[in-house]
Parts: sequence; C-alpha cells; structure tokens
Amino acid sequence: MKKRMISIFLLAFSAALLAQEQHDLLATDSTWNKEVFQFPLNFAPEIPFEGMEEARFPKRWADTTSAECWSYVFVWDIKRTSAITKRELEDNLARYYNGLMKWQHSTVRMTPAKKAGNVSRFTGEIRTLDAFFSKKEMTLFVTVSSQYCSRQKKAQLVFRLSPRAFEHEIWQKLNGVNLLSPDCSR
Repeated sequence: MKKRMISIFLLAFSAALLAQEQHDLLATDSTWNKEVFQFPLNFAPEIPFEGMEEARFPKRWADTTSAECWSYVFVWDIKRTSAITKRELEDNLARYYNGLMKWQHSTVRMTPAKKAGNVSRFTGEIRTLDAFFSKKEMTLFVTVSSQYCSRQKKAQLVFRLSPRAFEHEIWQKLNGVNLLSPDCSR
C-alpha cells in the first residue's frame, strides 16, 4: 500500500511538472523572472477571458534606478472566436491596470499599426498609477502583437511595456522576447 501511495504521488508530481512546462510561451534567458496566471485574473476578474497569462520580468525590473524598472513582457493565451478589436484591447487593458494597481483611473490609448496575415499590431500608452514603487501616476508605452488562431479558436497577445519611450535602448531587450511557437501550433 505504501509503494502504491508513493507511486501515485510521483505520478501526480510528474504531471504537475509537465503542466508547468507547457506554460512556457515566451522565450527569455534564465535571468528573467516568470509568473503565470489563469483567467479570470484574481486582481481583474471582470476581464471576460478564459486562458492564461505568462509574464516575464528582466532581472532589474524592481530596481527604480534601472532602465529595466517597469519594463516587461507578457502574453495572453486566450480562447477566442474572433480576433480582438482595438476597443476590446483598450477596455481590457484598462481593467487590468485598474485591478493591478487598485486604482480606477487607468486609461489606455491604442493605435493600430501594420497587419501581416493573422497578426495585428498596436502601439499605445497606458496611464496608470505606480502602486508598487513611486505611488505616483505613470505612463507605460506599449506594443501589442495579436495573433488570432482560427483553427484553435484562440488568440495570443504579446505585450511589451516600459515607461521609457520607444526610442530607448530597453526596447531592444523587450523586442528580443518572442513567442516560442509563433505559428499557432500550441
């Protein structure tokens, strides 16, 4: 009986490890920290998606003296029956930052950029509160690559954010983080 219980535990533990590995959607080196969340998000349950978020933070994300501070990348891998619209993107990002910052005044302005195949691109700004460090309002510059996968009925949205303008060198680092499977195969 004891051997059977150990076998069941090891099998369950192995399955949990394999499930965690499947969450790797973004490619970064080992210096980046990773967090995974399931929708509905506990801090923004009003976002009406099913799926997951994987967030990646460079080593000095929390260092307020670093260009990496507040610069990060995350992906939403969500069930969808159509591509996300600009309005949905703006509304749900505002809900996201309102919940994350516990502040109900976040605003989001997105501008569609070029579209290639099933990938739509957006650039924009998020005005919100830095509830983690400065406790002051801040602007995050953001790019979004939204890929709709009709066969899988899902979308993958990659967000790259920084309080530094798009011309800053931090964007080279952020743009180096990409989907591991950019072809809807996951």
